[in-house]
Order: sequence, then C-alpha cells, then structure tokens
Amino acid sequence: MAAAAVVEFQRAQSLISTDRNASIDILHSIVRRDVQEDDEEAVRVKEQSILELGTLLAKTGQAAELGGLLKFVRPFLISISKAKAARLVRSLLDLFLDMEAATGQEVELCLECIEWAKAEKRTFLRQALEARLISLYFDTKRYQEALQLGSQLLQELKKMDDKALLVEVQLLESKTYHALSNLPKARAALTSARTTANAIYCIIHAAEEKDWKTAYSYFFEAFEGYDSIDSPRAVTALKYMLLCKIMLSSFLFALSHMKALTEYTKELRDDPIINTHLAKLYDNLLEQNLIRVIEPFSRVQITHIAGLIKLSKNKHQKPLLCEMVVCMRDLKELGCKEEAL
Repeated sequence: MAAAAVVEFQRAQSLISTDRNASIDILHSIVRRDVQEDDEEAVRVKEQSILELGTLLAKTGQAAELGGLLKFVRPFLISISKAKAARLVRSLLDLFLDMEAATGQEVELCLECIEWAKAEKRTFLRQALEARLISLYFDTKRYQEALQLGSQLLQELKKMDDKALLVEVQLLESKTYHALSNLPKARAALTSARTTANAIYCIIHAAEEKDWKTAYSYFFEAFEGYDSIDSPRAVTALKYMLLCKIMLSSFLFALSHMKALTEYTKELRDDPIINTHLAKLYDNLLEQNLIRVIEPFSRVQITHIAGLIKLSKNKHQKPLLCEMVVCMRDLKELGCKEEAL
C-alpha cells in the first residue's frame, strides 16, 4: 500500500506544472485514504501529500477547500508526533492566511485551531497559533483585541524558554502600539524585544529614530533572507528599503514619490509604517516650500500661496496653511527684533 501511495504522489508531483487539477485530485485521494500508524512510509507520504495539496490549493485560490483540508486532517494529526502535527497545522494555516482571500473566516478558523490545540493539550502549538492570531488582529486593525491577547501570551511566554516566539509577540505589541500612535509604549515594547533578541543573537533596530542608513542595511538583510526562500514577506522588506532611500533623498527627489501615494494606495497608504513616515515627509516638504515662497514678502495672500505650493483647496488644509504662515511671519519678526537688540 505504501509503495502504491509513493507512486501516486510522484505522479501528482509530475503533473503540477502541466495539469494542476489532476494533481489536486490525486493528492485528495491520498489524503482521504486511511493509513496504519505503524506504516511509517505511508504516514510520511500522507504528510507530504497534505502539504503539497495545501500549497496547490493556495496557489489556485481555493480558500474554502484549504480551510476544509485543515479541519479534515485533524484525526490524522492525533496519530503522528506533536512536532510533525504542529508543523502541518502551522503550515496549512499560514498558507490560508497568506492567501489574503478575505473570506471572513480567517479569525474563526484560527480560533478553531487554537481550541483544538487546547483540547489536545498541545501548549507550544497553541502559543504559536495565538501569536499568529495576534498578527491577524493587527492586520485587520483590531488593535485592542491584539493587545489583550498579546498581554496574556507575553506573561505565559516569559515563564518559558521560547525566546523566538517571545520576540515575535513583543514586536507585534510594538507594532500595535505604533499603529495606535502610542509611541512611548511602542518604544518600550521594542526595547523589550531587543533585550530578548540579544539573548538569541538577533539584531533589532528601533523605528522612529530616523537612522535610515542603518535601517536600510537591516531591511536589505531581511529581504535577501526572505527572497531566498520565496517568502511573500520579501516584498514588505523591499518596500521598507525603498522607504529608507526616499527618506534619505533630497526634498525635490522625494516630492516626485508623493504622487505614487494616489496610484498605489493599497501598497502604501494601507501600510501604517510607510503611511506614517510619508505623512511626516509631506509635512516637511510643505513647510520647506512655504518658507521659500513667503520669505521675500512682508504680506502674503493665502489663496495665492496655496496655488504656488499646489495645496488642494479643501476646508481642512486652508486653516493649516494660515497657521503655518502666521508662525513663519512671527519667527521672522522675532529674528529681526533680536538682531536690532
């Protein structure tokens, strides 16, 4: 039986590039088949078939089928080692969540997997799944739920020796506080992550310090690592590399990149890190241009200034421009008075 399963699995692999549907059908038949626990070869083939099937379902966009596969294989997971079962569950769940299919079942499926891990008393798997759920809460902007679960998990992880997972949760906590604009707590969480990471020889650099050159080198290293394993996170690392380059550039060079915000809203505006820094860059550009325009004059017309710096004529930005002009004139007058004294 094991030999026949091996032949079928090899045939399924050979069909991946030419006929994915046929390959999926063969893998489905292998996965549905019951195997004896003492038949190591048959168990190994079934494990490989589950992972291969999950990968194919993810590549073909079959989110519902992939979610169903994750539930279907649970009886089989009980018959194999906890380490192998944990690897299968995490791999299938990551494939499902990385699809970004927006089925609305992501949180529910993650919670089901956590409950299954609790019922089977698989503590390490449950903790890893809870960390993945925190990441999911962050991605869906459910920040309070992310902080609540993160606080509980951090207390538990600090009593154990899983430093890698502890760093991951601390970083998620820092990102969540940053998204909520609570920079002191975000920095404190990042400091805790750095302290933990030093124990496992991992370098973490603080955000918001404006050390773009150092940050770029770290993002480049992360990009190379993710790209070598074909991870979708390589794209995120590349985006942050480009952000560092933009922030290091001159104002005139950076100004041309602001147009990309309207063309690539999903890739740029929806990323809280990029959105925050580009918003600051925009404010700096606006201030620098305003200084150049009003410096030679003792009186200025707001509408004319708005046209010169290409400021949109909405009701929110006009008062802001007025305030900036007044501040600039006050500073100029103060400078003149100091020179006279």
